[in-house]
Parts: sequence; C-alpha cells; structure tokens
Amino acid sequence: MLLDFFEHLERLIFYVTENGTCLPLCNPVRNFFVTNMSSCQEWLSRAYVPAMVVAYFNGSFAQVIRFGWSAFADVEKKLQRALQVQEKKRAKDKENEAEAGNNHEEANEKEKEKEAEQTATTPNGTTKNDKDKKIPNQVQVIALWMGRAMVELENEQAIIGLMEWCKRIYNLSEVPKFLEALQSMAAGRYELALLMLNSAYTEADLGDSIKSVIRDMILDCCTHLRLPELLQSDISPMELFAWRHLVNVEGEPCHESDADAINRVRQLTVFGKNERTLTGAKRVTSDLVSCSTRELHRWESILTLTLRRTDVLQMQEDMNDLARMVIIADGGNRTHGRLALVNLISNNVLKKMQKKTNGELANTESILTELDPLFVVSKESNRDRDIVERMRFSRAMILWAERLVPDHLVMRPDIIIESAKLARKTGNIILAKNYLKQASNSIIALQQKQLDQQEFHPACVQLQILTQNAKMLWETSPSERPMNVVSAFNTLAATYNIAQQLKHMVDVEMNNASLDMGKSVVVKKLNEHVCGTNLQLAKTCIRLAEWTEQLPSLQMPREFAVTRFWGDLQACSNDIGGNLPGSLLYLATQMCPELAKGQLQFGEWCLRAAAELYSEQKKAEFVQQYRVLITDLTAMDALWECLKNSTSLEQLSHEVANNVKYDSAVTNLLVSQDSALVTKWVGNRSMLRLYYMQAVTAFYRYLAQSDMIIKGNINTLSTTLRILELLVKESEMLSQSIVENMHTTNVHLWKDILPQLLARLSHPSTKVRAPIMLLLSRICQAAPHAIVYQIVSGASSAYAMDAQPNAAAVLTPEDGAGPENKLAAAQTQRNLMTSSCCELETYLTMSYPKLVKDVEDFITQLQRVSLLNEEKWAFVLANLDHEMDRRLEQIRVETAKTRSFEFMDEEMREEIIRHKQRLFTQQVYTVINDLYAKTFEKSSPLTNNESSFLEECGHLLTNAIEASRSAAASGGGPEKAWIPFKQVLIKLQQRISRRGAYTLQINDISEYLSKLHKTTIPMPGQEMLDFSEIVTISQITKNAFVLPTKTRPKKLLILGSDGSEQTFLFKSREDLHLDERIMQLLEISNQILSSGKMKREYPAYFARHYSVTPFGGRCGLIQWVKGATPLFHIYRKWQSRQASLKTDSKQTRQGAQETERPTDMYQKRLRAAFIENNVENEILVDRSKWPVQILKDVLKQLVDDTPNNLISRELWIRSGTCDTWWTVTQRFARSCAVMSMIGAILGIGDRHLDNLLVNLATGELVHIDYNICFDKACNFQMNFFLKSKNKLKYCFQGKNLRVPETVPFRLTQNIVHALGPTQIEGTYRNSCSRVLQALRARSQVLSTILDAFVYDPLVDWTNLPTSGSSAEAFTALFSSGIGIAINLAVYGTMDIHQQLPFDIAKEMLNVKIRELGQPWMANCSDLSCALEDVLVALKLQPPNQEDRVKAGQRLKSALSKHHQMMKEFRPMLRILAVKDDHVVNYLSCYRRLFSEPIIRGHQQLELVQESNLPLAKCPPEFTAAAESLKGLCQCLLLLDKPTSSIPPELQPTLLPLITSSEQGVKSFGIFIWKE
Repeated sequence: MLLDFFEHLERLIFYVTENGTCLPLCNPVRNFFVTNMSSCQEWLSRAYVPAMVVAYFNGSFAQVIRFGWSAFADVEKKLQRALQVQEKKRAKDKENEAEAGNNHEEANEKEKEKEAEQTATTPNGTTKNDKDKKIPNQVQVIALWMGRAMVELENEQAIIGLMEWCKRIYNLSEVPKFLEALQSMAAGRYELALLMLNSAYTEADLGDSIKSVIRDMILDCCTHLRLPELLQSDISPMELFAWRHLVNVEGEPCHESDADAINRVRQLTVFGKNERTLTGAKRVTSDLVSCSTRELHRWESILTLTLRRTDVLQMQEDMNDLARMVIIADGGNRTHGRLALVNLISNNVLKKMQKKTNGELANTESILTELDPLFVVSKESNRDRDIVERMRFSRAMILWAERLVPDHLVMRPDIIIESAKLARKTGNIILAKNYLKQASNSIIALQQKQLDQQEFHPACVQLQILTQNAKMLWETSPSERPMNVVSAFNTLAATYNIAQQLKHMVDVEMNNASLDMGKSVVVKKLNEHVCGTNLQLAKTCIRLAEWTEQLPSLQMPREFAVTRFWGDLQACSNDIGGNLPGSLLYLATQMCPELAKGQLQFGEWCLRAAAELYSEQKKAEFVQQYRVLITDLTAMDALWECLKNSTSLEQLSHEVANNVKYDSAVTNLLVSQDSALVTKWVGNRSMLRLYYMQAVTAFYRYLAQSDMIIKGNINTLSTTLRILELLVKESEMLSQSIVENMHTTNVHLWKDILPQLLARLSHPSTKVRAPIMLLLSRICQAAPHAIVYQIVSGASSAYAMDAQPNAAAVLTPEDGAGPENKLAAAQTQRNLMTSSCCELETYLTMSYPKLVKDVEDFITQLQRVSLLNEEKWAFVLANLDHEMDRRLEQIRVETAKTRSFEFMDEEMREEIIRHKQRLFTQQVYTVINDLYAKTFEKSSPLTNNESSFLEECGHLLTNAIEASRSAAASGGGPEKAWIPFKQVLIKLQQRISRRGAYTLQINDISEYLSKLHKTTIPMPGQEMLDFSEIVTISQITKNAFVLPTKTRPKKLLILGSDGSEQTFLFKSREDLHLDERIMQLLEISNQILSSGKMKREYPAYFARHYSVTPFGGRCGLIQWVKGATPLFHIYRKWQSRQASLKTDSKQTRQGAQETERPTDMYQKRLRAAFIENNVENEILVDRSKWPVQILKDVLKQLVDDTPNNLISRELWIRSGTCDTWWTVTQRFARSCAVMSMIGAILGIGDRHLDNLLVNLATGELVHIDYNICFDKACNFQMNFFLKSKNKLKYCFQGKNLRVPETVPFRLTQNIVHALGPTQIEGTYRNSCSRVLQALRARSQVLSTILDAFVYDPLVDWTNLPTSGSSAEAFTALFSSGIGIAINLAVYGTMDIHQQLPFDIAKEMLNVKIRELGQPWMANCSDLSCALEDVLVALKLQPPNQEDRVKAGQRLKSALSKHHQMMKEFRPMLRILAVKDDHVVNYLSCYRRLFSEPIIRGHQQLELVQESNLPLAKCPPEFTAAAESLKGLCQCLLLLDKPTSSIPPELQPTLLPLITSSEQGVKSFGIFIWKE
C-alpha cells in the first residue's frame, strides 16, 4: 500500500503540473497540490531511498528503479543549481576584481596555474581532481539499490548505463567496484563478481550500510554457485575467498544479522546440519514477498533438515497456492519456474522418505529421473531461455540428486558436461572445472560396464571433456592456445582410432548377426556408439578448424604425423587442395554428413578459399613474378584484372590485347600457348571449379537437413543467397550442378529470397534464368499464395516501364556505354522479366486457374481506383504546374537570348520565339488533352463517383481548355494560356482541403470490389505460411476512409475467410517496390538479430515491419500498423494541454486555436530572428548562406520551450504498474537502437514526427514510409557501418531533398529521455553496439541482398539524377520532363508518346540552327584565324613572347564563344543521339577531330613551358583541329536535313563526317571538349 501510494502521488503531481487528462481531478485536490507542490516534492525526495529498500525486499524491483530514477533527477537538479551558483559567484568575483583595478592578465594567469595544478596527473594516470572526487554516500546507496534491482531483472546493459551516469555526473574515470560487481552478477559471472566484491569490501571510504549490502551480495553469489571451495580458505583461491568478510576464524558469523543467511548458504552448499535455519515458521506465507529469491532459498534450506512428512506436504500445499497467485500476478514466468524447482525438490525429498515402503532402488532411480536437468541444460530445448537461470537450476538439481541418491549411482556424464558448458559460457570457470572433474569420475563407472550396456562410449565422453576444457583454456589463457590446440589434436587422434576400431567391430558383428539373432542388439548398440563418437569427432574437428584458422603458424609435433588421423587428414587435403582448417571441415562432413553445421561451414570455407586465389597477397606474388616483363604498374593492374575476370582462354587473350596498354610483343608472349600466365589461369580456374562445386554440394546438403520446415532461418537464407550468387557469377560452370540439386531442396526455404529470384529473371543468360524459372515453378506449385501477386503484376501490361535504365545502368559511370545502349539493355531486361512472368502465370493458371483469375481482376480494379478523377486531375495539374513553371522560366531565358541577336529582323525574332514557346509547352498540353479525352470523351462514366465528378467539374475543365486555347490563339503568350489551369488547380485543391479526411462508399468507386465474396485471393502478408493455412479475402467492407495526406491513400477494411478483420492502406502515386524491399531487409535483419546469443535477450532485438504488396508501377497495399501512435500526436496532445491551461477569458470565448506544427513554429521564429538581426534579402534567398548561429539559437529556443519528457511521460502513464513501465521502457530503448542502426546503414531519411510511431502499450518504435532511403548510404557510409570486405559496387542515391539530411538517425531530446533512467547510456548504446556487430558479422548477406536489389528492373530508379549540370536539366525538359508518375496517372503505363521528345528535339535543333547559324559560322571564322595566329606565333624563331600571349588570348576568347554556342546545341544532340546514328557519328567526329586535338595541344604546350622542351608536337595538334573546324561547323548546321539535301559542293567535306564510323560509335559519350 505504501509503495502504491508513492507511485500514485507522483502521478497526481504530474496531472496537476502537466494538466493530465487520464485522471480527472476536482478543484480542491488540484488546488491542494498547486499550493503544496514544493512540500510534496521535498517529501518525496526524502522518502525515495527508504522506499527503494522497501520495494526491493517486497520484490518490486522495477519500482526500485523508478524511485531511483526520480532520486537521480533530484540529484541532477541540485548539482545544476550548485553549478549555477558557482558560476554566478565566479562572475561576480571577476567583476569585483575589475572594479578594484586588478590586472586581468595576472588574474587569468593565476587562474590557469590553479587549474593546471588541479588537473595535474598523478603517477597512476588519474588527475588530482579525480582523486579528490567522490560519489556522495547517498548517491552510492541509490545506485547500489538500483543496481541490485537490475541484477534481479538480469539487465546487464542497464547497470552499464548506471555506471556511465555516475561517471558523467561526477566526472569520474572509474566507478566503485561494487557497481562493476553488480554488472557481473547480472550477467551470471558470479566468480568475477566475488572477486570484485572482495576488493570493494576493503575500501576504506564505504559506509556501514553499503558494506552490509555488499555482504548480502557475497551471500547471493555463494548461494547461486554453491561451491564448497568458496567456503574453505585452504582450497579456495585467495582473491575469491570473500567468505572471510562474513565469518571469523572459528567460523562464526562476524555480524549477527548475517547468521541465518550464512547458515543457509552452508546448508545448500554442503548440506550440513544446522538447526539455526529453523528460526521462524516452516509454513510458506501466501504473499508475493515469499517469492523472492532469498525466501525461495530459505524454503530450500528447510528441506535439508530433518523434517516430518507432514511438514513437507504442508509446504507443498502452500507453494501450490502461491504458484496460482504468481501466475495471475506476473504471468507465471521466472518466479513460477523457481517455485516449480523448489516443489520438485520437495517431491523427491518425500520419495526419499518413502524408500522403506517402495524399495530403495526404485526410489533412487525415480529421483535420478526427476532431478535429471537435461531439459534445463539441453541447448535444443532451451534456445530461447535465460542461460543464467538454466545454470542455477542445473546446479541445484545436480546437488540435490547427489544428496538424495547413493554414492554408487552417478549422474549421466552428458548432463554434467552440458552443465559445465553453461558454467563456462557464464564465465564461472571454477564451477565448470568442478563439473568436468565430476564428469571424468563418471568415466570409471562407464568403463566397468559391458560395451553393449554403456549409455556412452568412454572415449566419446573423454573427448567431450577435453573439448570443453580446451574451450575454457582458449578463452582464459590466450598465451597457451597453441599448446592447448596440440593437446586437443592428440586426444582427437586417439578417439579417431577408437572410432575406427568400433566401426570395424560393427562390420564384423554385422557379418555374424545373420547367424545369431541375439547379436543384433549388440550390433545396434555398437552402431549407436559409432554414430555418437563420429558426431563428437565432427564437432571437435569444426572447433579445431576455427582455432587453427586463427593460428596459421601452428606447428604440429612430429609424432603426430604417424597417426591414422593425420593420414586421413592428408588424404582430405589432397582431395580438396585445402589447408589444415579446410581438411578438418571436409573430414567432419565425411564422418558425420548429417551434421548441418559442418556442411555449412565447409561450404563457407570453400568460398573463402576461392576468394583467396585472387587475394592481395596473391596479387603481390603475381606482381613480383611479372615485374621483369611489365614495369608499368597500370599495365600490371590491368593484367591482374584480366587474369581474375576471364572465364575462357579466348576471353583472356582478348582482354589482355584490349586492356593491357603495353608492348604488343610482350602481351602476345603472355597469352601464348603454355605460357606461365595461361598455366596460372588454367590452374586457378580448375581450383575455382573444385571449390565452387564443393561449396554448392555442401550448401545443398545443409538445406537437406531443413527439409521439413516451412520458414527458414538466417543460415538457410544465407545459404540460398550464396547459391543464387554463385549461379549468377559462374553460370557456365555451375548451372548444371545447381539444376541437378534443385530437385532435392525444400522449396519453402527459397521463399525468403523471392524478390532476389524475381529480380534475376531479367538476366541475359539463359543458364541463369533456367534454374530460377525451375525453382519458381516449384514455388508456384507448393506456395502459390507467396508468388501470385508478383507474377500477375509482372505479367501485366501496366507494369511496363519506359526506356529508362535500372540502378546498375544509371549509377555505373565506368562502363563507357552510351545512353542508347543503356536504354536498349534496360528495355531488354524488362522484356525478359515480363516474358518470364507471363510464362510463370501460364504455369500457375494450369494448377490454380481461379486463383490467378481472381487476383488479376482484384489488381485491375484496385489500379483503376488508385486515383479517382478528382484526385487524378489535382495530382496531374499540380505536377504540370510545377513543370510549367520550369518551362516558362526557360522560355523567358530563351526569349531574352533571341531578342539579343541584332542580325535578325523583328518578324524573324517573333517567329522563333513563338516556335520555342510551342515546343516547350507541347508536351504539357498533350498530357492535358489526353487526360481530358480519356475522362470525358472516350468513355462514359462507370461508377457514381465518375458521374459525380463529370457533373461537378466537367464544365470547369471544359471552360479552362477553351480559355487556354483562346489565350494562345490571341497571342497572349504561354503565361496567360496557363492561367485557366492554375485557377482550376486552386479550386480543386481548395475543394480537397476543405473536405479533409472523408469516407467513400466502395459501391460508388467500384462495383466489382463491393461485390467481392468468398474469393480465393490470399490476404497479403502470408508468404511464410503454408498454403493450407492461409486466410483468403472474403469481402471488403462498404466504406473506404480517405486520409488527408499528400497522396490521399485509402484505408480499407478487409474481412478474411476466418472471420478476422485486417486493415490495409491502399496507396498510389509512389513506387512501393522500394518499401517492399526495405521490409525484406528488416525481416532479414530480424533473423540476424534473433540468432546466436542475442536470441536469449529480453526484450528482443526486433525491427517492426509490415506487409507491402505492390500492384503495378505506383500503387499497392500496405498493412496498417495497429496500436501505434505518431510522435506528432503526442506533441500535439501536449500543445492542446498547454492551450487549455491559458486563463485568458477572451481566448476561451473565441475557442481554442489550432496548434502549430513544429516546422511552422521554426519558420515563424526564424523570420523574426532574421528581422531582428537585419539579415539582408540577398542572403535570405539562398538557404546555404543563412547564418548558422541564428539557426542554432532558434533551434535552442524551441528545444527549451518543449519539455523533454513527452514520450517518457506517456509511456509511464499508460503503464499500469512499474513492472510494465520498466518492460515498456526497455523495449522502446532496444527497438530505437535497432532502427537507429538499420536506418543509418540504409540511409533512411524523412524521419519527421508523422513517420515515427510508438506503441504506447508495448514501447515498440515503428517506422513507416521508406520512400526516402539510400540518400546518404553511399559506398563510404554503408561500408563504414558494415565493415564489409566486399565493398558495394554502386553508390545508391535516392531523392535529393531540398534540405539535405546530414544526421544518420533521429535521436532528439524527447526520444533520449524516453530511453530510461540512464538515457543513451546502458541499454541504448550497448544495444546499438550489439546490433551493429551482428549486422557486420552478416554483412555478406546484406551485401548480396542489395546487389540483387540494384539490378531489379521493377524498382523505379528513373528519378535518380545522373548529373547535376544545366545541360542535363535542359535535356530533361524534352526527354522525361513530365515525369513517370504523370504518365502512370494519365495512361496507366510509361510507354506512351515515346517518339514525341525526339520530334520536339529535332524541331528545336532546327530552331537553334536558324537562330545561331550566322553567329556559329562567324565564330568558326574567328576560331580559324585564332588557330592560325597561334600556329604562326609558335613557329616564329626566335620566339616572341608578346605575340604568343596575344594569340593565346584571342584563341581563348574564340573557344569560349564556341563553347557557349555548343552548349545551346548539345541538349538536342544528346536526345537525338539515342536514335539517330548520324548524330552519334557527328559527335564522335567532333570529339576526335576537334576537341581532343585542342586539349592535347594545350596539355603539351603546358608541359613544354614547364620543362623548356622544343615545340615540335604542338603545331600538328592545332593544325589538325584547324583543318577540320570548318567542315564540322558546316555539318552541324545540316544535321537536321537528310543526307540527299546536302549541297554538292559540300558533300566531299561533310559526308565523311556523318557516315557510319565504328570508332565514333564506340567513343560516344566522351565527346565534348570541356573548357
């Protein structure tokens, strides 16, 4: 009651101060707290520490942390106030000194000397300040009790944060030892904790209360370990013998208060008789306090005494009642398990009492069976359980089994060894050695039995013991690792010989078993021994392979070479051509093929060995070998790349001839038959084939071990990705082997990488596509629901994309291919993808015709309603308005240029201006006319919504089109012609904004969707389920809710066949393939984070993801995230509360004002700050010039005005108890850490408050809207986070935001405060580190996923800019200025009007020629004269420097004008070069005959001037350019005309320039000389 009162009092104070709405308060209560706020706060501050102690012993550990957090907050406030007082005092002292006329310089020098003296380091490295600094005793007590509570909750990370808090607040270099001991106790490292507690107890500055708690902690450690060695000074290590602080020399307790606890530890450790434990009642009290660890140990110690049977029965009855209470109170988790253990022990104590009635042997065997801790220590059955708790349970059960059974009956050795493994993993080495010694004693009992009666072979047990001992020495003694490995090898060899003998015995007995049926039992037992021994041998080989790989210089003793094991190991090495680790792994797969871990690690080793063939070390050896023949390092690098990348001898010869720029005689010698290079290539290829074939075989064998599962794990996913990567990389070599093994694999394991499989359907090689098509056809048969949406959408004509390259083509600048080649390749990829999807759709239709038909109709109807007419017109006009603004600006620029030419008459100027205006606006009006015809003319309205739009807006659009045409015909100009559409856009936007969020009747937008009933359409998001378990769509509810956001998504409620209701967001105007792939990456990240040691941690490392199902180009279904609240709603809720606190009656009468968004507040204050600081308008126009200090000041003001505890308060208020609050807070911190690291790796941006959601009931942080990603995750950043050796080849760039984001993830003050008591330290920081380590360890998986992601033709990469030049922007006005989104909205595809940009570009080229023809040729004459002057000046002897300077200046001026005019032609030439070979050839010739000679001549001239060399080579370069200049200039003016129209007198000069030129075509793309 008292603790609940404390908690509720804090809540009431919050409700008053923050105007909380969860609990209504009457005015007297509110007035009381307002009046007595400071008194209540002071009273709480004084009572926090006693309340923590009470809460701890009451078992309310989360409440201890909550009170401690509040106490720490008070401590921080007091420290801040003290610092402020000190600063004010120091400032006042300085003012007084200044008034007194003191010398400031002398004062400053004295102050510096004083600070230097204080910060001088002592011999041990700490400063004097640090030595004097000390945590106050009260703070130590608070930290100690918080740490003990965190130990009970087994949260090591929180204790680390607690230590970091103490360091930060008190500026310490190290924390008290007892805090470090608490960290070790939370992790189960009790022996290390005892070492630290022993050291901490001897510190002189500790108070008696803290020492008392330390003694209690020592007792806890001893109770959990139950090691007799720790209680006896003669056999215990001195540094661990903390028992001396508890008892005196006679063994009596030093402090009477510890007497009962000391006796309890003794009884539970050595089971000695001591009746002092019976102080107090034997009955169990029926409250939760009795469930504390201390009380449970007391009950257990009672069972060690001499009891009556009725006492034990009464204890069991009380515990059963308490267990039922515990299940209701805390869910029956850990506390219920501890109660069950004590109950199990009491049951066996009762059995021991009944030995006279039932027989001693029967009872002891029953006791051994019930106290068998195999279910606790077994890894297979405890993958998700806490390892520390398992270690405690196994220790107690083993000790009780030893007490209750006779000495001749021993525990099974496998159980003891598994318990030793748990002790080793938790860092309790002495306990582990104790177990291993006990297991060694059990070998003697095994050897006394007949071979066919032994549960385990003694050699196998001995090998297990040695393996565990070797692991322990490997971790604790790094210097003795080589000796440890050699010892393990010797034992392994001996056990291997025994296993071979057993195998021989089995073969002999098998031959005789047919004669004697009685021997079949012996044969079976021997065979079990052989299998068990081989399994253990294989596991040991895998471990030794890992160790020997870390010890490459390991030397084996000579006598080991004569063993049978070494001989077989050498045979394995000859088979695979591998080193010692590879031979060990290969031998492991041979001894135990069923061991999946061995197959996986052998396959991984094969890939590493293959990569080692072309490692940096091998390259250095190669360079050393060939440096005599090739001295040029560039040529040497090229030769190495040829050797590395060639897949045939013909390709090797071709690559060397084309890429190695060196003496042809040398290169011909290198690739001659039987040359060293060819021999090396043949040897490497044969080894690659061997390694890759072995890897594929091993990977398929590993997958075969997972044949019966539906959903794979990270290892199966990594294996499937490896096989796919090998198929794409070496299809010629491995395609047949992969196809042959494909039939043996579990098809469900491949569903995890379906996006990668579908992306590779566009691969040009049939040997890559054929195995993938075979696999996908099997998935179609076994799991059609997992692939039907992708196939149907991919086969749809609406999926077709315009001729735009994918990310690999856009982002790879070094390939040298021209735009026409990239576009053709992209189109070929999409054609292959579409044809493959059509083929798969046909195959799927054969087995599931109704499923395919239903899904096709469903997708078609959803695409039809993705943009309703009103939304479509508003969307198209908004985008076209933005596009028209760009074009109008360009028209104004072009008009000014045209009017500046004086050689044209006015009529010609106006004609050219009108022509340009028509060309610049033609595409925009074509789209509007097509959309108008499609909406009003070509089809009649099919739904009520279409009819309503026609009636309400038809006349509006018709009048706008007529007004625009009238304005254009009357010569009003493009601006006036566009005004009617601007007015329509404003009206549509006002109409939509006034409506806000609204509801649509499904029947009004689609009759088909309204009549859906009991379909076979699978509910999206069930890909990982079995086909027999999926839920299908039964119907769609009558209403669709349209959200008031930019894209106007529709919220649909879909009813499933099982009666469930699922909510989806139907979103349009965005390519959801990117979100789909991000969801896959999040799911894979979750698999990575849920494997290994991280799987056992709670709360789990988990990134919340949801189902995303794309339909066609830019629409799809997104699963609604239930129970999550946007962070902006929390902020707006606080704003509303603040507004309600205002007492202005006038404002109250007028009503509450609408709250401002943070961005609006920032802009408002920023404008005021600019006005206040008199910032000039020229600076305001350019955001990059805004004063940084003003930006910081405004941001700081907003931060100070906003409380930093908005999220943390919401989490606290929504939590019913402190236990719930602690769990929610820890989950929030961990999920925030996971998404921070993943977001930093993927470069996820646009993380505003509406895209960050939090589930206030669970604390889970949810991110939505991943449309902005890969903005910052380029090569450097992604490889920096992943530390991947395989660097990603491509630089991902997403949308370039107007205000670039430079932070890796969002971590504002409100998020920081919600992370828990220690904020970013502790759980958050350590979780970030753990997540990053796990992702780095699996960086190869993420790299492979992203590599296939880049090549996916379905992902829209077309909005990625390839260049930031103005020429590219000008080109975009003609090529793709209206955008893919508009094409999809208007036409449903992107292949409409492909010829229009080329026609416009051709017309524009004609206009530019008319406009610039005369200046172009005039510049040609000036440039020719300038070149002649330069040639004369260079040839003049003796040289005249003044003439050279004048000639150079004239040439520079002429070239500058030439370059400016060429920039006017270049955009049209680049567009036309995609389809017109004449233009391609012209550009190639221009580069080859003019721009390159000019550049070479200029470079050579600079070299000559620097080195004073003769000018022999300069005149020929300029001469070649001068001879070609006139022809090139004339040819440009005739490019818009057919070849037959060229005048006869110019044909000899111009025809060679525009005829086919292979060299010109190849060199296209590097054609313009840059100034």
